Amino acid sequence: MSRVKNPLFRGFFTKSKKEGRLTFLIIVMTKEQTRIQNARVVEHPDSTVEIEAELSAETLLTYRAHILKDFNQNLSISGFRKGKIPDEVIISRVGEMAILEEEVEHALREEIPKLLAEKKIDALGRPDVSIMKLVPGQTTSFKIRVSVFPKITLPNYREIAKKEMTKEDEPTDISKEELENVIKEIQKSKLPKTSVSAKPEKTKEDKVELPPITDEFVKTLGNFSNVEDFKKKITENMRQEKIYRTKEKKRLSISEKIVIGTKVSLPPVLIESEIEKMLHQFKDDVERLGVTLPDYLKHIKKTEDDLKKEWRPDAIRRATLQLVLNQIALQEKITLDEAAVQKEVDHILEHYKDADPNRARIYTETILTNEKVFTFLENQ
Repeated sequence: MSRVKNPLFRGFFTKSKKEGRLTFLIIVMTKEQTRIQNARVVEHPDSTVEIEAELSAETLLTYRAHILKDFNQNLSISGFRKGKIPDEVIISRVGEMAILEEEVEHALREEIPKLLAEKKIDALGRPDVSIMKLVPGQTTSFKIRVSVFPKITLPNYREIAKKEMTKEDEPTDISKEELENVIKEIQKSKLPKTSVSAKPEKTKEDKVELPPITDEFVKTLGNFSNVEDFKKKITENMRQEKIYRTKEKKRLSISEKIVIGTKVSLPPVLIESEIEKMLHQFKDDVERLGVTLPDYLKHIKKTEDDLKKEWRPDAIRRATLQLVLNQIALQEKITLDEAAVQKEVDHILEHYKDADPNRARIYTETILTNEKVFTFLENQ
């Protein structure tokens, strides 16, 4: 088995860690008939598909003129101006194999999307391509392995949600003691820094002198007209926080039960993608504390691989949950208002100038769809 290793493979393909392994990104699906021949498709239980196929020498030759023109414009050869180099000189300089590799790259770029569409393969992520046979003038054989959107079977999510929503909520009333404790924490936060750092000895009454709650004091804390207004607004904020926590607790319970009852085989690409997102978020959190991730890992005596291994079960759960929410949205025909989506996307792009518009839209659509699905489940 021969494998392509020529460095002229560029752009569309990227080398992976395995020698000779090439990956590429499918951008557009098409209904055009592919010129790939003798495709044999094998489905694997881990939601991946393997395809062995061929490209004829005649098909590859259709790309030759374009490849030679490209080399002509980019090669620097003494005695010739760019664009005026004879074909035979180019072939002599770069070699027949380099030209063949470029032909294969261009052919696969155009033909694999057609093949996936023709075989009704719903590709997910970057297909992995191995060149099995590459000989000038002969048929080129290759192998593709690609993750696909997994088949998912959901439990009776309506009944699960209905059962969870009928459970009694935790009380959201705010007791006098709870309010007093929050007010005391606010008072402590306003103590002079020197008093806090000095850590004065406690009195016999085990108390620290706190700023008195007066109209003047509460006005320095925010939009409060007097003490009564302050206590009323603080109480309402605490009540809303309890309501939010209760809502999130129920959503978590609904999610966990639906995920447990879901049958799905996650493709590795989804799990790895979730782990990478978790690592990226963790890195941001650590750096906000003024510590680099390598220093933090050194301190806790772990590696990135250790973290990824620990996070894998949670990554599987998170990836499964997102598939579940997507599937419920599909089955229940839950859609988004385009104007609302665009408004949120514009808001993101306004505050994050370097944000990618496509990623901003995907993120927005995911968040809004998830919210609508949870609202649907809560109304069962």
